[in-house]
Amino acid sequence: MSHRRTLLSSLALGAIGLAGCSSLRGHRGYIYLKHIQGQQEPNEEFEDVLVAARDDENGGRQGSVADRWEEYVDNPKAPTVSESFHETLHREYHEVAYLARFCSEQLDSGSYGCIKDDVDREDFNQAQVYDRVQARHLDEQDRIEIYSVVESWTPTDST
Repeated sequence: MSHRRTLLSSLALGAIGLAGCSSLRGHRGYIYLKHIQGQQEPNEEFEDVLVAARDDENGGRQGSVADRWEEYVDNPKAPTVSESFHETLHREYHEVAYLARFCSEQLDSGSYGCIKDDVDREDFNQAQVYDRVQARHLDEQDRIEIYSVVESWTPTDST
C-alpha cells in the first residue's frame, strides 16, 4: 500500500512540475502596442519617441514618430530599431525604454488581460503590432520576454 502512495505522490508532483514548465514557456497572445520613450535627465518625465498601436476604428495599425527621429524609422506602423538608431537614442537620452503591450487570455489570472512593460530591443524588433506571439511577463524584472512570433499579421492595404 505504501508503494502505491509513493507512486501516486510522485505522479502528482510530476504533473505539478509539468504545469510549471508551461508557464516558463509563456503564453500565446497578441502585441497590441509598441512604444519607445526617452528620458533626458533623471527624475524628468519621459517623452515619446515612437508609438505604434492597433487602430481598432479602421482595422489596421497606426504609428507616429517624433519629428526629430523620423529619418531613423522607415515604417512607423511596423517599426524596428537599428543598431545605429539604438546608439543615437542612448547618446541623446539618459534612459531609453522599449515597451510593448501584450494581451492574452492565458495570463496568470486565468482571464483575458493586457500587460504593458519593458522589452529588450531584440524583442521589440521581433514582433509587430497584431502579431500573435509566445511570450511571458517577468514580474521580478518588470519586463516582457517574447519567445517567438507564432503568426504575423499581414495588412491587406497600407495599414
